[in-house]
Amino acid sequence: MKYRKEVDGLRAVAVVPVILYHAGWSFFSGGYVGVDIFFVISGFLITSIILDEIRSGTFSYRRFYARRARRLLPALCAVLLFCIPVALALLGPQALDSFAKGLVAVFTMTANILFWKQTDYFAADAGLNPILHFWSLSVEEQYYVVFPIVCVFLHKMAQKSFTAILLAALIASFVLAEWATHTHASVAFYFLPTRSWELLLGALLATPKLTQFCAEFSSRRKAAAQFLGVFGIVLILYSIAIYNKATPFPGVYALVPTIGSVLILAFARQGSLAAKVLGWKPFVGIGLISYSAYLWHQPILTFSEIFHGEKLPFQYTSVLVPLCLIVAYFSWRFVEVPLRKPSSRGALAQAFVLIPIPLIVAVGIAGVATHGFEHFIYTRRFNDTQRVLYDAMKEQTAGIALHSDGECRFAVDRVSDSLQTQFAKCFERYGAGNIIIGDSHALNIYNAMYVSDSTKFFVGIMHVGCRPDTKDQDCPYASLRQFVQNNRAKIGRIFYHQSGAHLLQDDKGFQDTDDIFAPERMFSFDFPAINATMAYLDTLSASVPVVWLGPYVEARVNLQALKSMDSARIRPRVQTIFTQLDSVLKSRHGTETRSWRYVSLVDILAIDSQFLWLNGCLTFRDTDHLSVCGEEIVGERLKKHAIGMTTSYLPSR
Repeated sequence: MKYRKEVDGLRAVAVVPVILYHAGWSFFSGGYVGVDIFFVISGFLITSIILDEIRSGTFSYRRFYARRARRLLPALCAVLLFCIPVALALLGPQALDSFAKGLVAVFTMTANILFWKQTDYFAADAGLNPILHFWSLSVEEQYYVVFPIVCVFLHKMAQKSFTAILLAALIASFVLAEWATHTHASVAFYFLPTRSWELLLGALLATPKLTQFCAEFSSRRKAAAQFLGVFGIVLILYSIAIYNKATPFPGVYALVPTIGSVLILAFARQGSLAAKVLGWKPFVGIGLISYSAYLWHQPILTFSEIFHGEKLPFQYTSVLVPLCLIVAYFSWRFVEVPLRKPSSRGALAQAFVLIPIPLIVAVGIAGVATHGFEHFIYTRRFNDTQRVLYDAMKEQTAGIALHSDGECRFAVDRVSDSLQTQFAKCFERYGAGNIIIGDSHALNIYNAMYVSDSTKFFVGIMHVGCRPDTKDQDCPYASLRQFVQNNRAKIGRIFYHQSGAHLLQDDKGFQDTDDIFAPERMFSFDFPAINATMAYLDTLSASVPVVWLGPYVEARVNLQALKSMDSARIRPRVQTIFTQLDSVLKSRHGTETRSWRYVSLVDILAIDSQFLWLNGCLTFRDTDHLSVCGEEIVGERLKKHAIGMTTSYLPSR
């Protein structure tokens, strides 16, 4: 296949935004689409090579997979050999256990499956996994295993239908991705069946029919081809600048960067404006080292953040980003290039590639077997205060487990016939019951009220990630409205609670981002979300008494980065932001006629800089959710103010 320097330029356009996204640069909030660009490029190049060799009669499975191994493994092993000692020096046992599993998964081509189980890619603490980005390598490797076999089979059995079959597979994968994006978002993000359409876009472009069509179109309609090549660049830049972690992905929205990539590959031919831009030497140079840059950037940024102890400020990342590229150059120059092609020293090169793999896998297996080298780290590396903090973290930061007495104090995530039946039975037994509704923060408050409240009839109807302004068919708010109308005589009071960060916006208008709480960054209140919440509570309060328990001050601290109890502090800026939000909500409630009540949890819970580590309790289990003992402390404070009780503190309407 003829070398096209504009393809290396496109690789630069893919890798740089990924690096800057992980560095936290706000203008690159959609930088993760660089992975999608890589998928399209990979599908295009691999298919071109396979079809060229099949037509010339030189294709060999052994040679294909050997070439892939020489391309991928040397730099990958170099990065992992660097990561292992640094991880042992910086990570705690829990993080090391996850890291060790990742070492094994990388070489079994299952990293995407492992990280699907372990990590939300867009979660606040996802950046603390130094090899999380290897999920995309596993997707490509799984594709490489299957696709050459498919190509050979179709070339023999259905050569005339080859393009149509690829197109049908692409459409099926895309439809699956769009459906899964809204129903099983994490599966859609990590799995090959919902990602293969992006690789197949590139593959389709490499088929003889499409290759000939694009060549003839570019020859006959040069102005249109020029425009389409530039438009491809615009589409990619748009997605990089406008998308963020809240953008549904990889469904319809992924079409923008991937179609942009296709337009560039198809029409950014030699002499065109797009080809000249992408063929600029700095772009081509970064494109050449893009694979190493992708591998190295995450460990460098992650380990730096862990060592620093909190989110890296811009002045740090502005140094680390060029460092990533410098390290990538040396990795490309002295590891990738020498070992990429067979040579007279082939046996030595092969040994260099293969020998580290058993060592890396052995470290991974040992780490899994010892729960992240727990005993060694605990006894040899931790001091006394770190041991206390680790014990608390291990004991208190497990996932939310909802309390239930199996009868009339229980929680569900949707309205159903069984809920209606149980609710009616409990009303017959105890009279009117209280309900708490909201998102995952409401789960915390439900637990806190459960342990503190003396009522026998208390129900939670809560769904993670669901708020009145959320456009998700799984959210229970529409059906809950009807449930309340049907059961108004059986309901004593409804309590509403949600995350405050979803009522805040960063300087680009996105909810719940790290930029909201970053020093010297601008933020604003999301009044459309506030208005939607208030309007929804208006509808409920027309039937029953409603109380909005306002947002509490969240921790916004990466717990895995804590070095000691002394470092367990909530930043003053975070306290100030949530206090200001509470004041806005109080003011909006006080100045407008509302039939529901607003109760300030900022005032009642009094969460301050000392709250994160309180009397031996690590009160949060992650950046914004309460731990088990944190729920107990909050429960006591709610009880003190009679929240959840039928008292004069919360009068009826």
